[in-house]
Amino acid sequence: MGEVAQNHNLGGSPYNVAVALARQGMTPHYLTPISIDDFGEQLADHLQREGVVLAGERRSEPTTQAIVTLENGIPSDVFHREGTAEQAISQLTSLEQ
Repeated sequence: MGEVAQNHNLGGSPYNVAVALARQGMTPHYLTPISIDDFGEQLADHLQREGVVLAGERRSEPTTQAIVTLENGIPSDVFHREGTAEQAISQLTSLEQ
């Protein structure tokens, strides 16, 4: 077994797009629900610092986790999404905005 390293990086496709749009001078509204756990607080704080409007609700469910492992230089990933805050988005949430 090789060396084990652990890094936490904020992101995800909609998240990254919202940040990129804000950096281009737009005012994106982030509709995806964000957890109130520690990772969710980091995500929300960063979005707001970048100028993104948090338009989705804050939820008690945990934040989605993407775990990436590297074996012999080949990455593989697993997403832990079931029962997470982001899964609580609804059509109603989207339409209310």
